[in-house]
Amino acid sequence: MTDSKYRKLCNRIFGSETDSFGFNDIVRLYSGYPHYLPLPFNIYHGWFVEVPRPADLRHRSSLLLVFNQRQAQEWQACSDKPVAVLGAPFIHYRHLMGIQQRPDAAGTIVYPGHNATSNDFVFDTRRFCEQLASLGEEFHPITVSVLDGDISSGKDQVYREFGFRTFSPGPRRTIGFCRRFYEELAKHRYSCGNHFGTNILYAVEMGVPFFFLGQIGGGVTRATGQRVVKDRTLEQLQLLERVRELFAEPVDEVTPEQRALVVAESGMHDCLGPDELRRLLLTRFFTREVPSVFVRAAALPFRRLHRLSAQERA
Repeated sequence: MTDSKYRKLCNRIFGSETDSFGFNDIVRLYSGYPHYLPLPFNIYHGWFVEVPRPADLRHRSSLLLVFNQRQAQEWQACSDKPVAVLGAPFIHYRHLMGIQQRPDAAGTIVYPGHNATSNDFVFDTRRFCEQLASLGEEFHPITVSVLDGDISSGKDQVYREFGFRTFSPGPRRTIGFCRRFYEELAKHRYSCGNHFGTNILYAVEMGVPFFFLGQIGGGVTRATGQRVVKDRTLEQLQLLERVRELFAEPVDEVTPEQRALVVAESGMHDCLGPDELRRLLLTRFFTREVPSVFVRAAALPFRRLHRLSAQERA
């Protein structure tokens, strides 16, 4: 059986792995978890500064992995499901691969807000480009990171009209996304953006200064056109305000205050080590996931009988 067919079979039996941005492969690489066993967890796929989402609370997995201790405490206030601090997966990958900012790094890489599955990130693209173009000479050349949604909406064409180079890290469900992301980031002296994105953690942790440019944009629900309002606690709002203040202006070097915040939010001092994570995942797999499969299999004939009975009554 090929690896692809084996993975599909495991997904049918145990449920699909969290493969966003190659997080499943990064966890295996970091922890040494066997490649032939399904991964028994749900995972935050970004730097969330909001209350736990309903989709995560409903997720069938018996374990949640989060970036940092703050997120773990927020989860524990809402759910009895076990949670563990993984740390930011991309940063684990960077450390494992030894990726550093290049000595000849130059210019600025820009991370505009991107569209999501059901939401559009709305901002004045041309005004944003004008602000990029007006940056001092030391911030040029400009490279704009674009994803599939930017390309389909034509935003990438606007960036090129202003003479900026565009870069796409490729498909978002493979570890190659992470590798290409860092390879491009490492070429640049500065980074900037117009939203509270996980890219802030990745850039600053590697020593690439980040700054906000222009007005911070927001999401709009594609189906209704209504503005997305995220449910946040007072503490979360205060954290975002602190982020806004710390990264309001460009700096030549990452400041101690910026680094301290990023280290805390990326979970690098709070996360499980590779051996701890591997033991946890193996324990959850064999004590929760495997028995759950047997329970579902045993109940299958009864569910079929129930459906047949319901059809007969109809």
